[in-house]
Amino acid sequence: MEAVTRNDFVEATQSVSCWVCSTPARAAGDFTAVRLSRCPSCGFLFQPELPIEELRQSHDESYFENYAATGDYDSQGVQRRREARIRLRWMRKHGCRGGRLLEVGPARGDFLAEAGRAGFDPLGIEPEPSTAEEARRRSGAEVLVGWAEEVELPPASVDVVCLWHVLEHIPQPRKVLEALHQSLKPGGRFFCEVPNAGSVMARRQGERWDYLDPGHHVGFYSPHTLREALTSTGYEDVETSTVPMFRYAELDATTLFKRVPRRLEFSLRARVRPIAQHHWKQDLLRAVGSKQVAGL
Repeated sequence: MEAVTRNDFVEATQSVSCWVCSTPARAAGDFTAVRLSRCPSCGFLFQPELPIEELRQSHDESYFENYAATGDYDSQGVQRRREARIRLRWMRKHGCRGGRLLEVGPARGDFLAEAGRAGFDPLGIEPEPSTAEEARRRSGAEVLVGWAEEVELPPASVDVVCLWHVLEHIPQPRKVLEALHQSLKPGGRFFCEVPNAGSVMARRQGERWDYLDPGHHVGFYSPHTLREALTSTGYEDVETSTVPMFRYAELDATTLFKRVPRRLEFSLRARVRPIAQHHWKQDLLRAVGSKQVAGL
């Protein structure tokens, strides 16, 4: 079989439609270690060549063992709970203090557990069966087994929807975003966080970008493309912001002596405060949106 050349890829991707706005997309030169397409209209960057079955097979139980840098997910429990509490504080700033909460991709349930302790009634959707069972055990929440694009949710059945570093794993995300919008009650809130492909770090690291992960990530969002994805699937009052991953770090001895100097150096070069929000520069991209109340 002949090797697929770059020219072959350019020709093949001329007919690929943008996953966000359906405009014909073209081969992109970004992150050249991966063959990506970019939409000339909305700017969305995505990986259309990775087969869905291959993508799904890569999210087996071993994925969660490799998720932590140590290879031991349990050893990262303190960090996961810290991340959950920070995210819950952000949600409370947007008026979310209780109700039925759906998390898509809860992994082993740390956020679901913290949400339950914070007064929410949590529900999860997790595709990997043993991981879903562990999430039930850790959180006491109901966790459905299945892929987000296939699980049927009752309309207007939840008050809050959350996706923490999940949306970038989902090919053709419009169907999922529309289904989640339908599942929200009028006035309900949608929250998500993804790697920021428009960040200073992504631009400087290029194909060495820490969040590229081409075996698992298929969609690469900037503030503009994430807003476009949400507003075009029905969400109102969409707000985006970026925060550094450093904001989630425990300030132990390792962090102080290894990570703080690197973060300060980056912040000086990027002209951004170490733990501050910024409209586009920081590592992680957040968005919040809502479902319109009928008649308003």
